[in-house]
Amino acid sequence: MKKLFFCLLGGAMMLNSCTDDSGIFVPDGIKEPTLPVETKPNEVVNGDVFSKLNLDYPGLEKVKQHYEAGEHYLAAKELLEYYRWRGNVVNPFINTFVTASTVDLNKANQALEYRFCVANYVEKENTSAKDDDVYYNFKKDDGTINWGWKPDNSSVDREFYYQQHRHQWMEPQAKAYAATKNEAYFNNWVDVYSSWMSKYPCPNKAFVDPNIKDLEEGYEWKALQPTERVLSQMNVIQYYLISPNFTPEWLSVVMNAFAESVEMIRMNYIEDGNIRVSQGQAVASAGILFPEFKNAEEWIKDGINAMDTSIQFRKDGVHVDLDFGYHISAITDYLEVYKLAKANNRLDIIPTGYLEQLRNAAHFVADMIYPDYTVDNFNDTHSSTYNRSDVDPKNSVLQNRFRDYLEVFPDDQELLWLAWDGKKGGTKPSWKSKAYTDAGYYMFRSKNWDTSQKKGIMMIHKNNENSSQKWHCQPDNGTFSLWYNGVNFLPDAGSYSYNDPDPTGMRPKYRRSTLHNTMSIFTKDIYENRQLGKFIYKGSTDKYEVIVTENSPYEAGVIFKGDKDGNKPEGDIRHRRSIFFVDDKFFVLLDEVYSTSPNDNHKINFNFHLLSEDNGKVQATVENDPKTSENKDYALAKTNLSGSNLLIKSFADTKGSFEMTPKKKADDIAVSSKQGATVGNVRDWVMINLSIPAGNAARLITVLYPSDGAAGDGKNISAEFIHENGEAAGTFNPNGAAVKVRVDGQDYELKYTLQ
Repeated sequence: MKKLFFCLLGGAMMLNSCTDDSGIFVPDGIKEPTLPVETKPNEVVNGDVFSKLNLDYPGLEKVKQHYEAGEHYLAAKELLEYYRWRGNVVNPFINTFVTASTVDLNKANQALEYRFCVANYVEKENTSAKDDDVYYNFKKDDGTINWGWKPDNSSVDREFYYQQHRHQWMEPQAKAYAATKNEAYFNNWVDVYSSWMSKYPCPNKAFVDPNIKDLEEGYEWKALQPTERVLSQMNVIQYYLISPNFTPEWLSVVMNAFAESVEMIRMNYIEDGNIRVSQGQAVASAGILFPEFKNAEEWIKDGINAMDTSIQFRKDGVHVDLDFGYHISAITDYLEVYKLAKANNRLDIIPTGYLEQLRNAAHFVADMIYPDYTVDNFNDTHSSTYNRSDVDPKNSVLQNRFRDYLEVFPDDQELLWLAWDGKKGGTKPSWKSKAYTDAGYYMFRSKNWDTSQKKGIMMIHKNNENSSQKWHCQPDNGTFSLWYNGVNFLPDAGSYSYNDPDPTGMRPKYRRSTLHNTMSIFTKDIYENRQLGKFIYKGSTDKYEVIVTENSPYEAGVIFKGDKDGNKPEGDIRHRRSIFFVDDKFFVLLDEVYSTSPNDNHKINFNFHLLSEDNGKVQATVENDPKTSENKDYALAKTNLSGSNLLIKSFADTKGSFEMTPKKKADDIAVSSKQGATVGNVRDWVMINLSIPAGNAARLITVLYPSDGAAGDGKNISAEFIHENGEAAGTFNPNGAAVKVRVDGQDYELKYTLQ
């Protein structure tokens, strides 16, 4: 047996017949078919590739010799041999002994029939294992490939068009080849990739607008399409190099296409955001893994510049897109470039501060997870992507990410603890409140949280500073979730669709401000340009943690979106939300809504969207509506779940229009944890209404009390505002606030004061 160790495009390839711990075994005698040279004329080789190569690069001497002699085929043949045996480049992302999972094999085998894996779209999902999904069929009646096709299925949106050009089945198929040596996979790659290149030749130009607006001409060569192809081809080519059917002609075609794709990315960078990160990663990685190209050093420099961490991450470590999913993806892109540079002795390309910014970013991931290693669907995050398996720890997605981070930050004790539930040491995070003030994410977590028992209390409050109107950020400032002993009582709705515009209407529906746990006026959406989350205060005592934020969701003189009567505020409307986490047991919200004009008197809505079960047969109930009840002092609602429950009790400073309304099921939506799908039941929407008194503020105290078993009647809870200076009810004090709360027979004075 001979052994080949590849370090081509993402790894090096060299003969290593005596080292047992590296290499891909290839049966003796597997070589390129030996046909007479005259049957392989120069015309079958894409000679353009030689103009893109640095033929003076060490190891390409024979390539240069044949090329200068006009022997293009022989030059390509030597180039193929060089890549098969080179040892100067290392791809750390390709294992020495390649294995293909059952999911990889399923994708590989279906691709033989032109059933291509496109993102998470499946024609038929058989089991949760994902190794028997049936993918959509791209085969025409005449047996050719129907590129640019989309199934007539309402759950399949425009993203399907984009993602099919990222060739997401090619790398799993290449892994299947490396593991099985089944030449059908290689031949299919040549067949399919040739068909695609014929249909979509490289434009070799900069577009007037590199952003994708719609299915405009050339979208196959914009944004993530060429980026994902370049990233995958760096591994795909390496996996296939051992094939006896890999010819010099095909190498010349593939390598030329690869170089053209890299240059297309460079000519069409997106201004910022997650796409630019991936573009930079692809370009820099291409330069590291293919130093033989003339522009390799330019690629490295250009790619690293495109990934400038000071532009991509805010000072607190949160990615500029403000979306958890894209935040994680960005970290992965950066760490892969770092690992690639380290494996190839090119740490000289890594800028100062690069790693420290990534450490901050990694800790944001750690701080956003609930004690059961799940996450919420804030903004465009799809929480189903981050599943955890209690049976197989290797299938715990977020813990796998922490293990990746440990490769770069092996001294980080908190990441070590989270990666293995403390089973391999480390330090359990002990914070009770966290504030990412630049981005606008805030967390509370009880000191008794436990991952193995899924115990504890955690709240995440979202008040993003999104003045640049990042597309993945929803207009829901002030929203929050509340997790207790494995139950997310107030789950974020998610996003459902990426379509924009969306003919189904689902994306704008999921973005509606009223469908989040925040305030609204006349049930109208927060203005898109008013996502201006502001951090006010953070403090703690021996009894509570407190975080105060503010947003100005409605702008003076601008008509409330969708208001047929043309209502508009005279002044800016501001919402200050103070959150107290008390005794590790319950939360108190202090909401204050006021206008900069004394004439505004609007109806304010405080929206709560509660977990529902049993197909909606048992809904959250309003126990006391102060509008209709004899008791006008408080509003009370509670969930009626089979396990733990939540009680919501609110007290108004002024009673104008004070009411608590259960909305119809048809008015709310079910949670969307993955694109084009929902999970569970439609949530239960409870709304509390108040009016802003002219010249004053609408002020509301809400106690959120989770418990095991039934929620109780709330008689053990009372609250009132403390008017320290004798001011009238409804007076807003910009320098602080104080409330008195009584729970379970104990009195708490909760307050904050700004300096």
